[in-house]
Amino acid sequence: MKQENWIVIGILVVAVFLLTKQQPAQVITQPSGGNGGGTAPSIDLCKLVESEASFTGQRMFVQGTALTSEYVRVLQTNGDGTTKDKGQISLNSGTTSTAPGKAYKLYFSENGTSGNTQCIGTCYYPQSVDYTAPCDDSTDDKVGLLCQMDVTPTLTAFDEYGRPISDSTNAPDFTASETKELTLRVKVSADQCYGNPYAPADKVNSVCFKYVSNASGFTKIGVDASSSNTPYVIANSNSTTGYAIDCYGFKVLKDLEYIDITFKPEAHSSFANNNGNNMTILVDDIDMDLDADTLAEIWDYEDEDNNQLGVPGGISIEMDYS
Repeated sequence: MKQENWIVIGILVVAVFLLTKQQPAQVITQPSGGNGGGTAPSIDLCKLVESEASFTGQRMFVQGTALTSEYVRVLQTNGDGTTKDKGQISLNSGTTSTAPGKAYKLYFSENGTSGNTQCIGTCYYPQSVDYTAPCDDSTDDKVGLLCQMDVTPTLTAFDEYGRPISDSTNAPDFTASETKELTLRVKVSADQCYGNPYAPADKVNSVCFKYVSNASGFTKIGVDASSSNTPYVIANSNSTTGYAIDCYGFKVLKDLEYIDITFKPEAHSSFANNNGNNMTILVDDIDMDLDADTLAEIWDYEDEDNNQLGVPGGISIEMDYS
């Protein structure tokens, strides 16, 4: 009997020991997205919004003037190097849907009443803008600031004494082998531009001198400026046997700005001082367009098909040496 009691007592002791033995700490994992220290998944909020852009335009130097008859060309630039053309959108508060965080190129006044071909009527130089759509449900307002083209900039030539030159007044009288220091002034009208004001620094307007280059004319036209390519419209319209065309760059002009360009014609040793030696001075403006085939930007005087950009026809004056 005692043995049985001891067995019972032993069982009780073991039971108490098992019941009172410390259990290992329980690890509780909070569900994802909870507030108990778990790791919440990353949520791209930009995928949850529907963004939109609205477009308006106003004049440079006359910012109270809205350009409701112009357009903006919108291109979406994709990460794989391709481009999606979203077309022309009115600057009269026209809108387009956008993809939040995506990159776009905005071309204000491109393919509106100006852009792509030369100006007709009242026109504005295109503005290129890099744009990233915001992660926002509200409409993002974008404003283009455009400068009106001056289709009739003032060209004035001055003789070595600073007097204005015309066919009947102060025409330079050259002798054989003589060099004269003359000046051309190009001046833009108020609140307008000659040349696209958004052009890169190395893209400039062009001034060209057409002159008799044979033995009875001039050996050279010395100009204190860097040479430039001859614009197609000037070369194509002024190609004449016995004449040369030399072109040089000059800066974009804005709102009553002017530039004086010094040039030094040098007469041949057998120079003939007559009407046949008239010199024609022509200017052409730098502008921007999109290549119709590749949508690449063109900063030049003409597009990929040699259509003139900017002011039509070029501006010219003549100097009579008779």
